[in-house]
Amino acid sequence: MPDRPQIVIVNSTPIIALALISKLELLKHLYDKVLTPPAVQAEVLAGGIRGAGIEQFQQANWLQIQPLRDPRRADLL
Repeated sequence: MPDRPQIVIVNSTPIIALALISKLELLKHLYDKVLTPPAVQAEVLAGGIRGAGIEQFQQANWLQIQPLRDPRRADLL
């Protein structure tokens, strides 16, 4: 079977968790393309109580912000 580019859509949980252990770049190494919706971007940048993941998220120029084509399907993601 030929290799296909791997694309992943991530929510805030893996972004914040990996940022907390300084391993956000793992997503970049595991997948050809890492996408996140604007709502996830806003959630991460809001920072919660400790601001976890904000700096790492802002520096991750390989992470692509892309709106969902069908927002009604967001629950499936």
